[in-house]
Amino acid sequence: MRVTITYRSAEDAVGDGTGYGATAGAAMDRLCTDRAAFDAEEARRFARLDEHWDVIVNESE
Repeated sequence: MRVTITYRSAEDAVGDGTGYGATAGAAMDRLCTDRAAFDAEEARRFARLDEHWDVIVNESE
């Protein structure tokens, strides 16, 4: 699935950070109506990732 978020202006996109957060939050609410199920699925996926020691994970700053 590909999601494109379009802002009205550059200020909304990068201004003080509230434009991005509000837009991303609204998009997440529309895409994931069952937030508890989504969080549980994400936790399950990342738990499986942690179980596989042979997967290289690079931390970024």
